[in-house]
Amino acid sequence: MKFVVLVNRDLASTVALNHLLPKIANHNISILMSDRVGKKNALKPQALNELAVVEQGILNDLMHDCSNSEWQTIPALAKRYDCTLAVENWINRERGIETLSRLAPDLIISIRYGVILQSPVIKIPALGVINLHSGLLPDYRGVMATFWAMLKDESSIGMTLHYIDDSSIDTGRIIDSTRLQIDSTKSYLDHVLQLYENGCELIVAMIDVLEKGEEPVTTKQESGGEYFTFPEAEDLHLFTEKGLRLFDLESVLATYKRFNAR
Repeated sequence: MKFVVLVNRDLASTVALNHLLPKIANHNISILMSDRVGKKNALKPQALNELAVVEQGILNDLMHDCSNSEWQTIPALAKRYDCTLAVENWINRERGIETLSRLAPDLIISIRYGVILQSPVIKIPALGVINLHSGLLPDYRGVMATFWAMLKDESSIGMTLHYIDDSSIDTGRIIDSTRLQIDSTKSYLDHVLQLYENGCELIVAMIDVLEKGEEPVTTKQESGGEYFTFPEAEDLHLFTEKGLRLFDLESVLATYKRFNAR
């Protein structure tokens, strides 16, 4: 089958692809990256700017592609698994639609992609568009669901694999989900990265179903839930007051060491 994988140019997407691509490498895969999330030039609290450096700046500005490292950057992964790779921030525009039409995917897989897909894009793949959302739906729609779950003292977090049926956000039919117990000694980023290993297994399992010519069993989302945006300064302050952290520098360094040559 032919897949287009939509990702963001950040650490979590990179970790996700390191888990996913080796298990679906027998398929024809193209990768389209966004490198912008949220409103461009929007003023953010300093804590989110620092998180962006950890999630994006180090990876994109300082990391080199090492073919013999445990984990690979997205360009190195694309080379290893012979994937077409391009940056595409305007996928809903004519050029983006032409690119997708030329790639002719059977399935589009979205992981942290920074653009809301519109109907002309959603209609292209015969098997639909699926999204791996780092939150439990329908309760935690939107961005940084793990942050909001930790702030609200939830005991667990999770990922949801669902269809993108229309241009609404995180509302499509649910395919499956995972759960992970929150460990208050670990940071927000630690939890997010940990979620993707089991989350990517959901994608692999769905592809196995499709390869058999079967339809995945889905569940319509219940009404309710909440849509979350990026936290404001007061939310981040409360997060810190609870003894929680957006990231842990020692853990971040250990993660990036996995991208170093062995």
